[in-house]
Amino acid sequence: MGEFTRPAFAPFLAGLLRRRWPLLVLLALVALAEAATLALAPVLVRRQLDALGRTVPTPLFLFLFATVLLFALQIFQAACAALGRVLDARGRERLSMDMDRAIYERMDRLDVGFLENPRNRRLVYMFFEIGQLPWDAFAFLRQLGQSLVWIVGVLPLLLWFDWRVVVFLAAGSLLQVLVLRRRIRRENTYRLYRERKMAGIHEMIFLLRYHYHQVLSLGGQEQVRRTYWERREQALELAVGQERLGARYQWIFSTIGHLLTAAVAMLLGLRVLAGELSVGSFVMLTAWSAALVAALAALHEQAAEWARLSSLVLQWRFFWGQPGTLATGPEDPACIPDEVRLEDVTFAYPVLGDGERAYITFLVRELGRRLDHRSSWKTDHEILRDWEALLEEPGDPVPVLSGLEATFGRGTITAIVGGNGAGKTTLLRLLNRHHDPSSGVIRWAGRPMTGLSAASVRSRISLVGQSPFLLEGFTVRENLGFGCNPPPSEARVADLIARLDLVEVVRAWPGGLDAVLGEDVTPSGGQAQLLVLARALLQDRPVLILDEGLGQLDALREQAVLELLHAHKEGRIVILVTHRLPTARKADRILLVADGRIAEAGTHEELVALEDGRYRRFWEVQMRV
Repeated sequence: MGEFTRPAFAPFLAGLLRRRWPLLVLLALVALAEAATLALAPVLVRRQLDALGRTVPTPLFLFLFATVLLFALQIFQAACAALGRVLDARGRERLSMDMDRAIYERMDRLDVGFLENPRNRRLVYMFFEIGQLPWDAFAFLRQLGQSLVWIVGVLPLLLWFDWRVVVFLAAGSLLQVLVLRRRIRRENTYRLYRERKMAGIHEMIFLLRYHYHQVLSLGGQEQVRRTYWERREQALELAVGQERLGARYQWIFSTIGHLLTAAVAMLLGLRVLAGELSVGSFVMLTAWSAALVAALAALHEQAAEWARLSSLVLQWRFFWGQPGTLATGPEDPACIPDEVRLEDVTFAYPVLGDGERAYITFLVRELGRRLDHRSSWKTDHEILRDWEALLEEPGDPVPVLSGLEATFGRGTITAIVGGNGAGKTTLLRLLNRHHDPSSGVIRWAGRPMTGLSAASVRSRISLVGQSPFLLEGFTVRENLGFGCNPPPSEARVADLIARLDLVEVVRAWPGGLDAVLGEDVTPSGGQAQLLVLARALLQDRPVLILDEGLGQLDALREQAVLELLHAHKEGRIVILVTHRLPTARKADRILLVADGRIAEAGTHEELVALEDGRYRRFWEVQMRV
């Protein structure tokens, strides 16, 4: 097993930030301007106080001058803060959009097996928090720069006036570092522990909030609600525990900072009483000391943020480092096939992908190393045991398809039938090139599918699933036009709507075809399935697959759709997966899948004629029902 590959994050981040450099430079300049005002304000306050104490020539002029400048400085600082808020919102959303584009481009290159693997949600509990990673990284760098400006601007001034103040602050800062390091360790380990626990809690919240009436129909709402409130209590304790942990260390951290400021004030106050400093200088140096304490505290806080960002970068590296399981290399675009042939195809879903296993191994090694070098909580060991348990799971995949042979020809409707778990859905996933076979070959127009572009194969296949996939927020017309190249004409859309007997239905919707799904109209299950079928036909692709795509239609609508499919099958490969044998009967050819193989093949009449055939037994059972 190879090492977990870790793509370089810095060039990736630089590429994203480069796209928005004018906005980000402006944000950085605003932040630096705000930081600079902190060093200038105490100087003006000193001038005011010295003028009031008449320790300078022309006190009235200097007092008025310093007051006006201080007022202007405060107005400038407020303007910078207001402008910064607006620019922050724009920068955050722009970088988030850029990152989302990069994520989706990356997802385009991953196979469905990775994206649908539930283990990935267990591996990375806050997986798509990486969407905010570029902005968080920029904000980290900006805050770091702002803290350094405070330190560089104030530290030399304090050294010039009284080096003992700097010694006090440096000693206190080291003490703050020790407190903060322990706080970072505790908060980060507890955060991982909380996120792992919250994954199940969020699923329960989602279940009850968005599927409540389905829960009511089960009659199990009391049991579900009881579990729900137990999970909410767990969430409460986890949230309070995390805040209690942070509050404890924050109080200690802040107390040290206040003690430092008080000690500096006492030191400088003694010098004022001794006549070595003016009151104005006292206020100025105290303000600078407080600013330096705040800058050092912010710098320490950046260490905690760096630990969080490191965790997110690790998640990004896992996501970007996944090669997927589809064959890669020089790929040709898929042509229009005369037939699709499966030759001795065997397939098994991987129990744990190689990249995932390497990633978990990396995490176990890193966390184990940390546990060896510091004290740990129970939560640290629980996380480590969870990851180690994943590595101990059986690594031998269970075959779903074995030695499967099948041919799907153009101009033919082929029905695929079989019991639950026989491998029908897996077969469709292979045909869509969501996965590649473990062994054997799928030939597309005589060429191995692994040598074709996965995107181009899928662009030549229209799929109608059991659960109709329509996008809310788009009009009915837009949903019908998705994937159609060129866009269908009005006449063709109207003709297909009429043939599917949807004219009156569409006419009753506000705006007709321009009705917005989810806002103006919510089609019934059968209506949605007909719309998806219409879209598939409008796409006019060489392969049409219906995976239980007629299951929500009544008998009359189903018969009309089957007649329509026969009328449109010329030049197409039509594959119909169904449990309903009266539907399969109307296909040109039937394949019965059992135990991962094509057990029987032929027309309905041929298969019923087999005395001990499985298809015949299924047919007799359905006819009795």
